[in-house]
Amino acid sequence: MSQPAGSTDEAVERAVELLSEALRKRLAAHPGGHLLAGRGAAVDLTIRLPVLPKNGDLARAADAAAEGLTTEVQRLVTLEARFRPGRVFCLRCGASDCEHSAPAGSREVFTGYSPSGVPRFLDFAQWLLEQQDPRLDGLYQEPPRFVAHLADGELLTRSLLPAFRDREHGARLHGQVAAGWWPGTTAEGHSAQVAVTFQVVSTRFATGPRRYALQLVGVGPGGESLERFCHRLGRVPWAAHVTWAQTTLTTIGRSKRGGEPARERRIAGLLAALAGRLEKDRRAEGRKTLHARERHEQGDRPTRMALADLSRAGAAEAWVDVRRDTLVILGQRGRAHVWNRQGRLVTSIRYSGEAIERRQKEELWRPARAEELASLKAHVVP
Repeated sequence: MSQPAGSTDEAVERAVELLSEALRKRLAAHPGGHLLAGRGAAVDLTIRLPVLPKNGDLARAADAAAEGLTTEVQRLVTLEARFRPGRVFCLRCGASDCEHSAPAGSREVFTGYSPSGVPRFLDFAQWLLEQQDPRLDGLYQEPPRFVAHLADGELLTRSLLPAFRDREHGARLHGQVAAGWWPGTTAEGHSAQVAVTFQVVSTRFATGPRRYALQLVGVGPGGESLERFCHRLGRVPWAAHVTWAQTTLTTIGRSKRGGEPARERRIAGLLAALAGRLEKDRRAEGRKTLHARERHEQGDRPTRMALADLSRAGAAEAWVDVRRDTLVILGQRGRAHVWNRQGRLVTSIRYSGEAIERRQKEELWRPARAEELASLKAHVVP
């Protein structure tokens, strides 16, 4: 029986659509993925398909394709950023991977350069105090008020000696938004606060035009990367806002209307709008948190079900997070309890069915072995 005309092409087209969707999901989950917004970027992906697949051949091909997508996303982000994600550009060293370029803790934000071009960082609350921001007291409320503080490039670079301004690398800082706190937990399950600096930076190579980007500066609890912090959260909390900002910034960079002064005014307006978006989003999250506390009082918090879900967990409910070497026990209605190997509950959260399936398909989670589940139960279950 002959194959219907066009059916092969349709199958290939569908396969390409699925690969493209997988690429977009990886970009959405990467803290630097917003840098590709509006760039029209593409990846090169090589797939080796067996003509007569045997047992496991297709699974290995899928694993290789998934790894290739992840590698290409990291390559594109690094190439587009011109900087190392999470770090600020050190003008003295002319790089963003030196010992000066990263904050020491998750609460620190960038506060400007020393005369010799070395980045300075301060606890976000201390920075607000120095800038006499009247919202400082809100950081100490319960729950803390979310604050997004604007600073222009002139303030952040005013201490620089002339020799360190716009050197041959062409790096320039136009302004920033320092924002916090995002609540989170350490790998051991202790509560933590995270502040992030959102900078508009530009670079120029040789005689080419300036390239503008929104650079994120910060570290997660314990000095982990923002990528790992977001992975434990299960989402990038600022993703929609930085994607919007990067798309707008790309348009600003391409516009020649009004010259440099007009471009700087538009960048200032973009940063002010970004600060407003971040604060509005966190206020909405705060209302959701209030509802969550009410559910907790009513006994609907996932953490309260951790022991019960572990007690009745079988092979289908037990998974291992391969990046953190923790065990994930799934319960009903999207409950997920994360345990370390010593039986300590790291966190309990809710995932959508799509989020759980994605982690399984992308092999961020693997099925737990029977002895791993038994060992966890031996540590925890009476």
